[in-house]
Amino acid sequence: MRWAAAAAFLLLSPAAEAACPSKDAVIAATAPDGQVVALVRDAPITSYDWQQAVSLRVALDGGNPDSSALKRIAAEELARLKANQAWLAEARRRDIAVAPAEVDAAIAAVLRHDHVTAAGLDALLKCSGVARATLRGRVAAAIAQAKATGMKVTLPFRIAQHG
Repeated sequence: MRWAAAAAFLLLSPAAEAACPSKDAVIAATAPDGQVVALVRDAPITSYDWQQAVSLRVALDGGNPDSSALKRIAAEELARLKANQAWLAEARRRDIAVAPAEVDAAIAAVLRHDHVTAAGLDALLKCSGVARATLRGRVAAAIAQAKATGMKVTLPFRIAQHG
């Protein structure tokens, strides 16, 4: 799968506040806190991981999905989490490392390219209740996949500023 084809848009505008998902709605679409929802190569994916991924996706999409759309997004994000976990495991098996500096550089490149400040990104993550580690994990998985497949490193999201 080409990550560039899965690009989503991050809205950093007054309307972005409306994109902040309700934690209750996200939990209803995923699973209650404290559960292991999947195992990938003996590594757990928890309900927290799933909730974070769904919240990030909703924030990136910039919309306010209804409950059926949120359930569809939740299913897609669980599949993405499983794929990301598998790519990270494969990278470890092949002794392919993704350094924190590579993740930082990739995020910084997207910020520069799309003319968005780190503070703007941080504000959206905070509004959405998404830990920065969730975004970093998604970027690390994209880098691991690219390294494992020999493809060019691209990211699974874009940041577009609308105002």
